Amino acid sequence: MLKSIKISNFKSIDEEIELSFEPAVKKELNEYYLTRDNLLKLALIYGPNASGKTNIIKAIDFLRSFIFNPPKDKEEKINITPFKFKDSIEKNSKFVLEFIEDNMFFVYEIELNSENVVKETLKYKNLTLKKPRFAMIFERDENIIWGNKVKITKSQEVTLQLNTLPNMSLLSGYLRVNVEINEIEKPIKFFKRILPP
Repeated sequence: MLKSIKISNFKSIDEEIELSFEPAVKKELNEYYLTRDNLLKLALIYGPNASGKTNIIKAIDFLRSFIFNPPKDKEEKINITPFKFKDSIEKNSKFVLEFIEDNMFFVYEIELNSENVVKETLKYKNLTLKKPRFAMIFERDENIIWGNKVKITKSQEVTLQLNTLPNMSLLSGYLRVNVEINEIEKPIKFFKRILPP
């Protein structure tokens, strides 16, 4: 279940905006409008014409396409359109997704430009524990750093490093290889369900 998405420097969106599925303080009709994870089943986006509503949907579509249809080679540009006014065209675009899948709360963050992925992180916490704490699955800038709790062999690390081009998501690289890492399977399941290819 998607908890929130944050977007910055994408199309008409300059500063970070957030679409959240967390309910307001009011408790009326909560049992009808909320999921078992206490998130809204539905959200509406409204505002004046040309205010960027469609670009929120386009940002989600961009992420779907970027993960499931990555660039074919390292020379291919990333098809991203940054905010074109002010100095934002020089800045990176950034997306942060918070979501729940199988009692696990994940935060996926990716920062990129038309040339490459600058930074990418995935972390989680187990919601079945009394005091859940975040644990890193991976962090990537020029290299991939794996979290302490991730069960990955050296050959799997090398395979993923070699198959994740600088202009693609590590999740895209993961989908290209015959490697199974349990900590990445749940986020992939979420992306396939929420952002189907």
